[in-house]
Amino acid sequence: MNPALLGLVAALSWGALDLVASIASRRLGVFSTVLGVGLGGLIALSVYLAVSGEGFPALLAPGAGVAYLSGALVAVASLFLFAAFAAGPISVVSPIAASYPLTALLIAILAGSTPSPWALAAAGVVVVGVVIVARAEPDDSRFDGSLRRCILLAAASHVGWALAIHAGQLATAAGEGAGHAAAVTWLGRLAGVVVIGVVLLAARQRPSIPARWLPAFALTGSLDIAGILSVNLAAHSDQPVVAGVVASCFGVVTILLARALLKEPIAPMRWAGIAITFAGVASLVALSAGEGS
Repeated sequence: MNPALLGLVAALSWGALDLVASIASRRLGVFSTVLGVGLGGLIALSVYLAVSGEGFPALLAPGAGVAYLSGALVAVASLFLFAAFAAGPISVVSPIAASYPLTALLIAILAGSTPSPWALAAAGVVVVGVVIVARAEPDDSRFDGSLRRCILLAAASHVGWALAIHAGQLATAAGEGAGHAAAVTWLGRLAGVVVIGVVLLAARQRPSIPARWLPAFALTGSLDIAGILSVNLAAHSDQPVVAGVVASCFGVVTILLARALLKEPIAPMRWAGIAITFAGVASLVALSAGEGS
C-alpha cells in the first residue's frame, strides 16, 4: 500500500469535512456538530460492514482496547477542533491543527525511532510557520475577542490528532487486510460516539440536529471515516508515518475552499505563515518517503 496516496485521500476527505464542520459549528453549535459527524460516520461504516459481508468485530476482540482509545482520542480532538472553528477563522485553526506531524515525530522518537537531522529541521520549519500564523494580527474583526481561545483549542486538537493516529495505526498493525482496518475504525468510532455522549451529559447539553442538516452530516461522517480508514490502512505499509504527515495537508484543502467559497479574508503575514507551515509539512513528507526507499 502506498502511504502517501492513502494520506492524500485522507487530506482531501478531511479538508472538505472541515469546511462544512466550520459552518455547522457556528450555526448549530460544537456539540451538535461533533455528534452529527460521529453518528453519520458510524452509520455509514456500519452499512458498509453489513453490505460488504465483512461483519461487525467482537467488542472484546484482542487489541480492541487500543482501537477504542484511538476513537476516543478522535472524538476529543474533534471537539477541540470544531470548538476552534466556532471561535476563530479557518485560516488560523487549520495550520495549527494540521501541524500535528511535529508531535507525531516526537511520538516516534519516544517510541524508539531516530529521525534524521533534516527531518528535525523540517519539523522546526513547521513550528516557525505555526508561530507566525498564531501571532499575526487578526484579519477578521468578528473573532477579535476569541482569537487566543481559538489558538488554544486548535493546539489541543493538534495533540489529540497526533495521539489518535498513532493509536489507530498501532491497533491496525496488529491484524491484516482492509477488513481489519475497517473493524478497528468501527470500534474506534463506536467509542468516540460514547465519549461524545458522556461529554454531552456532563455539560448538560441537548444537541439539536435539524432535518435539513442530515444530508450534510451523512456526507461529513462518510468523509471522516474515509480519512481515518485511509490513515489506519497505512499501518500495513513500510512508512505509516508518511500517511499521517501527508494527511495533515487537509488544511490546504480547507483554506482554499474557504477562500473560494466563503471569501474568508487572509492577511499577507498569515499567508506567509501558512506557506511556511505547509512547506515544512511537505519537507517532512519528502524526507519520510526518502528514508523509506
